[in-house]
Amino acid sequence: MTEFTQKIKKVPHEILMGDTIKNGPVTEVSLCSFEDTKAVIRFDKPLAKLIGLDRIAEYQLLRSIKEFGISPEVLYFDPDQGIQIWRYVSGNHLKITTQTKTSRLQEIGKILKTIHQIKPTTPLPLFGAFIERYQDLLGGKENQKIIEAGFSLYEEISTDETPLVLSHNDLNPDNLLWVNSLFVLDWEYVSFNHPYFDLACLIEYLQLDHKNINELLIAYNTDLDPVDIQQLFLWREFNNFLTFFWLMIIKKYSIISDKERSLLVKLEQRLSRKKS
Repeated sequence: MTEFTQKIKKVPHEILMGDTIKNGPVTEVSLCSFEDTKAVIRFDKPLAKLIGLDRIAEYQLLRSIKEFGISPEVLYFDPDQGIQIWRYVSGNHLKITTQTKTSRLQEIGKILKTIHQIKPTTPLPLFGAFIERYQDLLGGKENQKIIEAGFSLYEEISTDETPLVLSHNDLNPDNLLWVNSLFVLDWEYVSFNHPYFDLACLIEYLQLDHKNINELLIAYNTDLDPVDIQQLFLWREFNNFLTFFWLMIIKKYSIISDKERSLLVKLEQRLSRKKS
């Protein structure tokens, strides 16, 4: 936290720092009091700029979707200092088990459909721009067969004529809170993307079984346009490649944790078998 002390002093508001929630390679996130309001503060690290995160686009998007009540209210934003503060939201991180009620999965599907139907009023990047940045950062000989297979898969599945939608792109359980309904955190990778990617993320990260997947898709498919299951599962496979790319970038440009290193090894073994 000491490295961010000077940045806090430049914020023209009263801030009292609390416990650190997350200290990762891209950001450090902590509880705080912002003008007597319980809040969360995020500090960017150098890797945030290296991987091309567009903080202004994220901030503008959060302001424009505030009315939907599915995202945090931003209280303060300074892109030059790499600081964002939002109102604290109390809830439980989403968990799906065999006992999960159908109604909860239906709620998740409906909210995701709502997100995908939002028409942003501010410019957003294309998901392909993140992929191009990752390609640039992953130059080298290590694991090139896996990396090339992953980018080839992306080229294969992203060239259909499905209209791109507003996509969160990181729907892992840490970013999903249940607060009477689903509340979505950390929109830093927001972009226009194929709608199947967010669906694939939910299926993979929540490890949904066949029954849960059907319940999710029935609720999502409000316009009765059938979901291509084969394509959806190719996007699910690509999500694993993307996680592998991300871990390789952390290893190359930052400090990788033991947990992340273990996941990297498991994914390397899994993806090598798929492409052998």
